Amino acid sequence: MAKKKDNSDLLVDFEEVTGNVEGFIEKNKNLVIGVVLALIIGVGGYFSYMNLYKMPRETEAADQMYQAQFQFDKDSFNLALNNPGGGYDGFLGIIDNYSGTTVANLAKYYAGVSYLRMGNLEEALNYIEDYSPDGTVMPVMKFGVLGDIYSEKNDLEKAAEYYKKAADAADEDSDFLAAYYLLKYGELEETLGHNDKALMAYEKIQKDYPNAPDARQIELYINKLK
Repeated sequence: MAKKKDNSDLLVDFEEVTGNVEGFIEKNKNLVIGVVLALIIGVGGYFSYMNLYKMPRETEAADQMYQAQFQFDKDSFNLALNNPGGGYDGFLGIIDNYSGTTVANLAKYYAGVSYLRMGNLEEALNYIEDYSPDGTVMPVMKFGVLGDIYSEKNDLEKAAEYYKKAADAADEDSDFLAAYYLLKYGELEETLGHNDKALMAYEKIQKDYPNAPDARQIELYINKLK
């Protein structure tokens, strides 16, 4: 059995370690100073980068995004992607010219949805998969759009999987989105002949999201399967 150290042993150990550290610093003074300076320069460089380069690019990208979003809201998806007018970049130009900004990342989502609406499913899939969602709502939206893409590709199993992910991601933050995607999931499972899974989805809407718009007629769905 190992002997338990008393307080004097601990004091000796502490003094020994302290002495070793002080000796190392004294012998390697230039190295230590260099490391500290590198850290200071690194932190300062990061904030300089944010202030002098990244933030102005974010602002400029956001200004460019306005006109593309305007065309997107009008369902003018080709213009939104390529030439929204007024000398502004479309979503594709923003992605290329402002790479690394949060605005360019969001433009990937808009580009994916635009291509989906235009029926170009492969490009839609490429841009949505490349989009990195943030916050609580956008992960839900990404899963939902992926479900829509695979539904259009007639890959119903994959579509149902993504609708379920969207519903799960929305579960604690939005009754509206959770019920909406859970209903889409249930309808696909019903189409696939998985009535047990569909019924579970419908009953979850009825129980957990009774105030969501998609809960209003959910009893009809449940009764049909029962």
